[in-house]
Amino acid sequence: MQASGITRSWIGALAYAAGVVRGSVDALAAPMEPTRRHDKRGLLLRTIRGQSKRQVARLLGLPRAAEADSPSVIGTTIWIANTWYYPFDAVRETAVAVRFDRDRVVKVEFIGVGG
Repeated sequence: MQASGITRSWIGALAYAAGVVRGSVDALAAPMEPTRRHDKRGLLLRTIRGQSKRQVARLLGLPRAAEADSPSVIGTTIWIANTWYYPFDAVRETAVAVRFDRDRVVKVEFIGVGG
């Protein structure tokens, strides 16, 4: 599913408002040349696809922003949330949305201005 410009702006604002740019994924957030950026994207995809939330948390740390599918979930904890957000490239202001289904990574989407 491709995010619209409005969705990208909203998600980016959410991620940055939550301080996700200053997150703990230092290796992924470092400035990159275009070819290295694609290499890091592929590495991230291969590393976390199919992993559980706990495994992702061990690899990338806890997310600074998360979102649940149901608006009825008030005070969502990261363990209930279906989407976690992490910084990717601070210079390009991009982030990563990690989507879970039944506690497994099913989709990784790169979002943001330079995404």
